[in-house]
Formats: sequence, structure tokens, C-alpha cells
Amino acid sequence: MPWSRERHRAYCESPRGRLSRYPMAERMRQRMKREALTYYGDGKCACIACGFDNIDALTLDHISDDGAAERRRTPNFKGYGMLARLRTLGWPPGYQTLCANCNLMKEVARRREIVEARRSVLKSVLVGQAQLVVRR
Repeated sequence: MPWSRERHRAYCESPRGRLSRYPMAERMRQRMKREALTYYGDGKCACIACGFDNIDALTLDHISDDGAAERRRTPNFKGYGMLARLRTLGWPPGYQTLCANCNLMKEVARRREIVEARRSVLKSVLVGQAQLVVRR
């Protein structure tokens, strides 16, 4: 029987088609993730900050904190698409392996710095305005 879309769709929706397709794709994604995390984790699949090594909690972190800008610039730059693109580019610098906890702590520290910078600017503006009011 020749190939047709209907036949292919029916096979993919059948229990045999679902079982034969997804485990292979999942193994391929896990292998790619392990390869990326190992490369950016300085040769071991672990957080470079604390040494945590559970692959389910490890993430790739943008060292320069420009992940949102990079995702806007590059379509499909998340998940497996990101890993495939990094591999194609030859594992470019600018990333590191962090566990979810260390990644969150880094983000909290970054946001605190932003808040403190805004407070100091606001404080200097308010002090300047207060001096103007006093001089009148």
C-alpha cells in the first residue's frame, strides 16, 4: 500500500506508532541536553557554582544576562531548538551550567542591583529638587 498522509496519521495515532516514535526523540533530547550541560559545566554535568548534578534541575545560564534579548533576536531559541543551534555553532562561549537554585539566586541578585541603582538615582533627583526648593 503506498504512503499517504491519512495512513501516516493513523499510524502515528496508533499505540504502536506513539510508542515507537517518542522514546527515541526523548533519548535524543536527553543526550543533547547532557552534552550541552557537560560542555558548559567545564567537563562535568554539574552546577559550576555548587556542584549539584541532578540533570533534571540543571539549566543553561546566559553569563551576560541577555537571554531575553537573544530569544527575541533568534526564533526557536528555547529548549531543544536552543541546544541544537548551540551545537551547530560549535558551542559558542557565553553560557554556563547552573542548577535551578543557583540560577534563581543569580537572578535575584541582579534584580536587587537594578533596584538599588534606581533608588540611588531617585534619591539624587529628590535631593536635587529639595535643594532647589530650599534655595528659593
